[in-house]
Amino acid sequence: MLWFRYWEFWMRSVVPIWFRKLYIHFEEDLPTDGPIIFACTHPNSALDYFFLPLILRNGVSVLVRGDIFRNPILNFIFRRIWMLPVFRFRDGYSSLKDNATSFGACYEEFDNHGHVLIFPEGASVQHKTVQPLQKGSARLALNYLEKHGGDKMYIVPMANNYSRYRQFRSTIATRFGKAIDVNEYRDLYRENENKAFQKLTSDIAVELKRHFIEVNNYSDDCLTEKALMALRLDRLEERSEFYIEDDTVFQSERALVEKLNDLGEDALSAEWKETAIRVGLDQRTEGILKHQYSKDVYWVQRAILAPIMLISFIPSLLPHYISQWLIDNKIKDIIFYTTIHIAGNLILYSFQTIILAIVFGSLFGWLGLLVPLTVYLISKIGGEVVDEFLFAHYNWKKVAYRDDFKMLNEEVKALIR
Repeated sequence: MLWFRYWEFWMRSVVPIWFRKLYIHFEEDLPTDGPIIFACTHPNSALDYFFLPLILRNGVSVLVRGDIFRNPILNFIFRRIWMLPVFRFRDGYSSLKDNATSFGACYEEFDNHGHVLIFPEGASVQHKTVQPLQKGSARLALNYLEKHGGDKMYIVPMANNYSRYRQFRSTIATRFGKAIDVNEYRDLYRENENKAFQKLTSDIAVELKRHFIEVNNYSDDCLTEKALMALRLDRLEERSEFYIEDDTVFQSERALVEKLNDLGEDALSAEWKETAIRVGLDQRTEGILKHQYSKDVYWVQRAILAPIMLISFIPSLLPHYISQWLIDNKIKDIIFYTTIHIAGNLILYSFQTIILAIVFGSLFGWLGLLVPLTVYLISKIGGEVVDEFLFAHYNWKKVAYRDDFKMLNEEVKALIR
């Protein structure tokens, strides 16, 4: 538990710097009379694992692709943050026998009414569509009941909806569906195991699709994504907390996406499309209709906040440089870029703080601990004003187009009235 509190502290420090808000919705209370498998969508690599332990405030074991554990350094790190390897046929038939150890660890969690996170899609794909599900979640759940002797088991569908997959200061809407009582599939399992796996997997897929915003023909800059940017033009979250139980953001965005999925490119006028290009509509204009200052005020704000942002970034220079070096030289797939940015900075920054505490503590005693504390507080200050600085920096000229932005916002809202 102490180990989890250590990582929870750093995750709660770093994750809210990268992401603006995490909107959470539980369709019903989580079951308390048995273990839970969280069957989660997997569009954004290891980041999809970060949110559940923070929401539940407890360590959660997660099954991830086994081939990455062959690196001894990664194996050491991942196992200490509750990651367990699962090997697939593509990893070699001989590797499958190693899954027994991971499944055994899951059964131990289940015996204590613990929680395990699984990504049933089997691969991380940055498309806003639920991918075909593998049977692993169903197999683990039913085998626990029938072969391990478990009494209860629930599967809770979980969907992470990212506003942008790789954008700094994006948002997430995480939804938890109704718990699926796996006991209801036991009779079918006893008749035909494979049919039970297929039925349970199919039911999980149906639930995930209810909680995940699926975009037809998705790309980072497709028309639907542009329309979502326009919808967010008058969104300015005034609540200071990072974790917010609120379903309105998800509902409004899903309604717009479903309308565009049905109507296609003709849903928005030619004037709308031309204006969106002319005024530079993008993810950084979020909230521009709520900001009421003039261009000159934003220019002054940018000048005042720039030194604060620079000073607050200095403590993160080394972790950021190392993480960026890994991305530039070792990581080939862009799907891992944000994960390396966040996880790399989290791990390296925490180690840097420990080293500062040891060095200055040995030199100056308890007073020396003020050094890492001061460094940490400087970073926190930067995190508190980052949105104000970025908005002023990118939009001080664009506020002249408020009427155009209002038109873009009103046209997309008209689609969902």
